[in-house]
Amino acid sequence: VSTGVGIRHALQSNYASVDHLDGYLDGLVPESANVNPHENGFFGFNFTYLADTAKIDELVKMSKEHGVWVVPTQTLFERWYAPGDPEEMANQPEMKYMPDDILQGWIDSKKRMVDEDFNVDQWEKFNEIRRKLLLKLHRNGQGLLLGSDAPQVFNVPGFSIHHELASMIKVGLTPLEAIQIGTINPAIYYDMEG
Repeated sequence: VSTGVGIRHALQSNYASVDHLDGYLDGLVPESANVNPHENGFFGFNFTYLADTAKIDELVKMSKEHGVWVVPTQTLFERWYAPGDPEEMANQPEMKYMPDDILQGWIDSKKRMVDEDFNVDQWEKFNEIRRKLLLKLHRNGQGLLLGSDAPQVFNVPGFSIHHELASMIKVGLTPLEAIQIGTINPAIYYDMEG
């Protein structure tokens, strides 16, 4: 969802799906804040403290009405754009499956993304809002689809889905519901439920 389109127009245009909750946090910012949408930062991070969570229900309702599914990729926001030492992450057992040059690129990318000015309190609030949105989209929206955007920074294919499932449990889904967003929901999405 480009900043020029915005989440409401995307939903009204019947997008089939939205990845990363792209545009949703921006859509929680009141018009009275008079922000430049192009200054939203990483998936709305710069607007964290401007977000009005009372607007969540409106976006969830629109998502349901227009049949728009959401692929959270929450693991990106808990592993890449998150506090943590990239050197330590590079030593996790799953990283042995990644080529050295890719792994070094991931270390460098995370260092750039989470520099010395990274605001951990803002990150915690950002993820609190994301989790509220995701749980409501799961319960009252069109639904969630499992995805981790792998291979992405510190998201090794296969392992990343396990991280995403754990993230969905943190959001408030039951283990069964988390599995269903990777089984039943994609089948419904592709009209292959049988």
